[in-house]
Amino acid sequence: INMREETGIDMEPVISIIVPVYKVEQYIHRCIDSILCQTFQDFELILVDDGSPDNCGAICDEYALLDNRIRVIHKENGGLSDARNVGIDNSRGKYIGFVDSDDYIAPDMYEVLYKNIIEYNADISMCGYYDCYENRIIQHSNDNSVYSYSQEEAIKIILDGKLFSVHAWTKLYKREIFANIRYPKGKICEDAYIIMDIMKTVNTAVFTPTPKYYYVHRSQSINTSKFSPRDFDRIDAHERNYEIIKNEYPNLKKLAHERCIGAYGYVAHKMIYSSMESNHQDMKRVFAFLRKNIINIIFGTHFSIRRKASLILMMISKKMYKKIMQKIKVIV
Repeated sequence: INMREETGIDMEPVISIIVPVYKVEQYIHRCIDSILCQTFQDFELILVDDGSPDNCGAICDEYALLDNRIRVIHKENGGLSDARNVGIDNSRGKYIGFVDSDDYIAPDMYEVLYKNIIEYNADISMCGYYDCYENRIIQHSNDNSVYSYSQEEAIKIILDGKLFSVHAWTKLYKREIFANIRYPKGKICEDAYIIMDIMKTVNTAVFTPTPKYYYVHRSQSINTSKFSPRDFDRIDAHERNYEIIKNEYPNLKKLAHERCIGAYGYVAHKMIYSSMESNHQDMKRVFAFLRKNIINIIFGTHFSIRRKASLILMMISKKMYKKIMQKIKVIV
């Protein structure tokens, strides 16, 4: 039910759904349509046109003329974090959700998230997601159960990354969470940067593994993407989280450290695929960290056997690692 439509009164919406928009002309219709057909209708949709150079801004304006729940904000390009922050600053809902403009959502996603956050008196409600590739959609779980977690339990599961993770877009947040939190402008891995700040405000988290979000992989595989200095943002984010965990949740320190190792492994992978010289300072720094942590890799609980083998192999021979990874098409 959309109370604002029935009463004609400009009431505050229950949920603010924030969608940053940039160069997604091919995908934006599907994204917006999937939001407008939600079974839970009492929301405002904030489309933040982040200076998109294509027709996205005009498309957003056309939708706003068709549905009074839509507000469009046009701004100079500032990146995903900046667009989300503008959306937060202009939101009015009791709860906040994010959808990326090249993705789409199941018709009942926000009904499920809202029902769970109310029923369990939670601060954050989460669901599973599909990985969508050009020729296949991967469903990670058929479990329709609902699980409630304390703050530390939820942080542990996020660090483990097997049930739910740092992604902003599978979650519904009480707006109070963002009272003093904003996304870091100019950074990639923006979700990882603030996830510990978010979880520190949470008393109860609720989660259903049921996939309700369709995460579209439209970029090249990381097996072929080139290394960029910005990839160090991933390392910085997890090292920042490690410091928080070490000081405030010491029982989770080992797991947080393994996430740091994983971040270094991801960056090392991209360096190898970019054919970076072994004597490059950045390469030397990354591999020095991995070699220093070889025992943690071998005995780490976070890493699968395949992941351990790939990390060890890249330290033994970068050339052999690249050849084998290309052959078996493993994504780290």
